[in-house]
Amino acid sequence: MPGKDMPPPLPAPERTEAATRQSRNGSVARASGLATEPDPLEAALITHELGRRTARAPDHQAENRALGILAQEIASSPGTVLRTLSELVMELCGADSAGVSILSADGSAFGWPAMAGPFARNAGGSMPREASPCGLVIRREAILLFDQPHRCFPALARCEPPIFENLLAPFPVQGVLRGTVWAIAHRPERHFDGEDARLLSALSRFAAAGYQMGCALREAEAARTELERRVEEEVRAKSALRTAHDHTTEVLESLPEAFYAVDRDWRFTYVNRQAEERWGKHRGELLGRTLWEVFPQMIGGRAEPSLRRVMHERRPARVETLSIAYNHWAEMSIHPTAAGGLSVYLCNIEERKRAEEQQALMAREMDHRAKNTLTVVQATLRMTRADSVESYVAAVEGRVAALARVQSLLAAERWSGTDLRALLQAELEPFLPGDGARPPCGEPRVRLDGPPVALTARLAQPLSMAVHELATNAMKHGALCAVTGRVCVSWGLEGPENRTLRLRWEEAGGPALAGPPGRRGFGSRVLETTIRRQIGGSVALAWEAGGLACDFALPLDGPAGSAA
Repeated sequence: MPGKDMPPPLPAPERTEAATRQSRNGSVARASGLATEPDPLEAALITHELGRRTARAPDHQAENRALGILAQEIASSPGTVLRTLSELVMELCGADSAGVSILSADGSAFGWPAMAGPFARNAGGSMPREASPCGLVIRREAILLFDQPHRCFPALARCEPPIFENLLAPFPVQGVLRGTVWAIAHRPERHFDGEDARLLSALSRFAAAGYQMGCALREAEAARTELERRVEEEVRAKSALRTAHDHTTEVLESLPEAFYAVDRDWRFTYVNRQAEERWGKHRGELLGRTLWEVFPQMIGGRAEPSLRRVMHERRPARVETLSIAYNHWAEMSIHPTAAGGLSVYLCNIEERKRAEEQQALMAREMDHRAKNTLTVVQATLRMTRADSVESYVAAVEGRVAALARVQSLLAAERWSGTDLRALLQAELEPFLPGDGARPPCGEPRVRLDGPPVALTARLAQPLSMAVHELATNAMKHGALCAVTGRVCVSWGLEGPENRTLRLRWEEAGGPALAGPPGRRGFGSRVLETTIRRQIGGSVALAWEAGGLACDFALPLDGPAGSAA
């Protein structure tokens, strides 16, 4: 977004006058002591509105077309991927301006390698990191939505046309968050919704692969900034507030968590009501007895060294431990008392721990999926062969579209997996006539027959690519290129605990086959790579007189030692 390197902005009298009135009124309020200014960031950051606004229905056809365009740019001109991405963001999100911001090598400023819309004249400029909302997106590693962002980033007040809403998504560069993709509304009546956020994120992830191909020789950027934990800041703030005031009995009894105090000899001098309830012990059983006598299981535990260190050094400490108060994770805030003992406050952090574990798992999973997707796209581009540019583009677009379809299915289930029938329907539907025509025998062009089978994300992607290649071959050379042709896909489970999937692709009614093809094409290599090497399964091809038959044996748990 424009900053000090942009051309001088055009005057905006109405906005300048309004901003002056707002500033003057705020100054008067502060001088009179009648009001305090709200936090500019809290006022401008409205990401929560994405979940409240009614989102429009997804247009998967337009989205797939956009992914095909990006795939074509990756194959033919990686250097223009960011410019094409900006134009597609404007089109799909209905934005007035769009662009990409990339952090400089020293981390001091954001450069703008590509822009579209009225802001396109600023392409090639830059803005200091602290003056741009892009820095906050990178720090939080999340999609953010701002309302009039100049309220917390004053440099944006000079932008023309003005920015009413600014939607930003992280943009990874060589596996590290070093940039953002953003969409801007210059009209006050234009509001972004959850579908805009999803599209912006999807386009950003997909285009990142192309951008990485274009900047493969750049040096690796600094490690990803660790995500700030707001909940930890709140806990520290509460702890500081507690240590700043005398702990009266009324306050201690009203605390929502367990609190206790011991003297210099480790004898309980106070236990609040929550501690009694959590421990199942009356304070009469505790007061006067030592901590180690009442809870001998703490000796040698994780909390003991911290307790003894605070007692000896007289400096507060905080330790996370499996608390005897909750029988699960708790944060123990330990403070020395004026009398020479300790006061200890236990805060339940089980929910935060689960959230941290889930977030770490999702981060690893998304990183793994992004790398896998890039690998598949690169392999597709490398292995695709065609007689002309047009046929090459068509082949790549079809394969990338197949990849996009299975990505959409997995994303809808938060990458936990997808149903086999849903995957087959998604991959085979594009190859059927739009009018639902059937062969003379009255049977459907494609018949699916099998029980419900849940596929992991690890298995779904390579299987979808294999099915896409079989369907493409059937349309060009097999059953689906003939009016009377049909395809039957059947499957079942067998083996110990039904952990082996047997799937058969059988064509009939197509052109007569004399035998295997004379050369091994891309489809055969895909089957070899995905089914045998990547999944650890087996595939058998039979070129029968009535059409191609293909039998798969796929381990649902993956080959030994494989990453799920």
